[in-house]
Amino acid sequence: MSRPGSDDDLLRSARNAVASPTVREAVRDVALTALRSRQLTAAHIAAVARTIGEGIGSVDVTPTAPVRDTYRSAWQGLEEAVGQALHALEVGAREFAEGRATLTQEERETLLDEIGRMEESLASGWNHRKRIPDSLRPRIAAVTGHLRQAVATDPAVASGRTRDARRVLSVVASGVLLRPEGARDEPPPG
Repeated sequence: MSRPGSDDDLLRSARNAVASPTVREAVRDVALTALRSRQLTAAHIAAVARTIGEGIGSVDVTPTAPVRDTYRSAWQGLEEAVGQALHALEVGAREFAEGRATLTQEERETLLDEIGRMEESLASGWNHRKRIPDSLRPRIAAVTGHLRQAVATDPAVASGRTRDARRVLSVVASGVLLRPEGARDEPPPG
């Protein structure tokens, strides 16, 4: 599957996935491909979910049971992909909570604000219910919980760093999302 190059391509791919015989898997694969196409950030997760949600929502759904099941399966596929992306962010946030990466108080607040904006975006655009699926709530809470546990460093001490916390979180999360299913999320001992 090729990587969607624009929002229009992603929208088209989402619509095509809904028409697939294996809707759930097809939507999940389209979403994961899009999520893996750039460094993983909260804003990227929100944008991909919003665009794919628009694609799913733009497909005509007649009030028959098989079509409603197809529509529901499409949203479940998106939910699975977003869940994997949130898990990847959680692993990245754990780096800060466990002291393997550092961030300043300002960086922590910025990251928490970005997660909050992502959460609002997901809630407003999710299906007709306009609320985040129950399976994603604990993932978001874990990301924010790890970030809140992180020990903020003094900005003067942190000024010698070459990478900012947003980039560290994004790089770690992107690496986790690119790993094959079942790969370890814990760093090797030692």
